[in-house]
Amino acid sequence: DAGCGGVTPFGTTGEGMAFSVDERRAAVDALVAGGVPAGRILVSTSCAALPDALALTRHAVSIGAWGCLLLPPFFMKGVPDDGIVDAYRWLIDRVADPRLKIMLYHIPQVAGVGLPVAVVQRLAALYPGTIVGIKDSQCDLAHSLALADALMPGLTVHVGNEPDLPALGRRGERGDLGFKPAGVTGDLRGDELRHGHGPTRLNRRLGRHFTRGADLGAERAIEIELKRFAPGLSRHRRKQRRSKGRSGQHT
Repeated sequence: DAGCGGVTPFGTTGEGMAFSVDERRAAVDALVAGGVPAGRILVSTSCAALPDALALTRHAVSIGAWGCLLLPPFFMKGVPDDGIVDAYRWLIDRVADPRLKIMLYHIPQVAGVGLPVAVVQRLAALYPGTIVGIKDSQCDLAHSLALADALMPGLTVHVGNEPDLPALGRRGERGDLGFKPAGVTGDLRGDELRHGHGPTRLNRRLGRHFTRGADLGAERAIEIELKRFAPGLSRHRRKQRRSKGRSGQHT
């Protein structure tokens, strides 16, 4: 209700590679059992072993997840373009389900392997309707804009670096896939997203809290900055917490 369109379990911040296939399947099942609509879940199914990625992707499709966030084959460096394309083809052809939607994941500073524009275009041509977009977490605005110029509007380009949202918003982007709580910026969208009046300043200040090493905790840092930028939303969040506390639920 506050602007969060969904959740992405087991991405980079969620440390998906530290969990087993069974743990990851069980956690996604628990999200759905706990009331999170499967159609609002973008499951990170990336694994170093393709058969593991296949098992997680099949599971995500079987529960009706919105889609899957998938890295290129990583760890081994110097993977050629054909090798990247072949890895995705191996998985997509074995899932063989028209419900499958894949959000490609570009984060070369972590994965060691990136997704060149030519590779994304080849995959989109091979699997129209399956390859739906790319999450660009290179955190380089020039790179994100180049992707947008080359791929939009046919594919979605989501940024993982919230300060870049206004520039992408002016190209037609409608949100991001990031680690900062979406509900914080969910009420600061529309013209503010396109022109950068609210989200960029708010996210930069939140970023300072998270990178300073201050032992505030995310929730406290959010409250501090919401009081400054969106006092009405801050009061709304406090009211929500009190209401949930009275009903015996915990945030």
